[in-house]
Amino acid sequence: MPISNVSAPLDSLPAWPLSEARAKLGDVVRKATSAPMPRPQILTRHGRPVLAVIAATELEKQETGDGRLDIEALLQAGASLQVTFELNEQADADFREPEYVARVYSSGGLIAIGAGASLGEALDALHALPAPDMFEPPF
Repeated sequence: MPISNVSAPLDSLPAWPLSEARAKLGDVVRKATSAPMPRPQILTRHGRPVLAVIAATELEKQETGDGRLDIEALLQAGASLQVTFELNEQADADFREPEYVARVYSSGGLIAIGAGASLGEALDALHALPAPDMFEPPF
């Protein structure tokens, strides 16, 4: 999973250098999936976080069945929600209407955004941002 999608503060999670994670992949997976409290395991390259290993069940909890994010679960995991009221910069200059914009942040930065004419519409429209491309494989 990309680091930007990890909702818990990165410095509170176990970190593994890639060389060590390669040799102990079974341990990394077991710690990421162990019940009752699975915890994401952060993989680092040159001391910088690059990926997270998380339990598939935890990933499923972050999205509801219709593809929308489970905001409550993300907030409980440490993410923050920011709502602003601003002009729609994407619309034609003559037809700009104010709108609510909801943004969800984790320790890795902005992870989701949604906009709408009402606060409810903005929250309903929240969707995860695509992960940045990674040019080299972590292993």
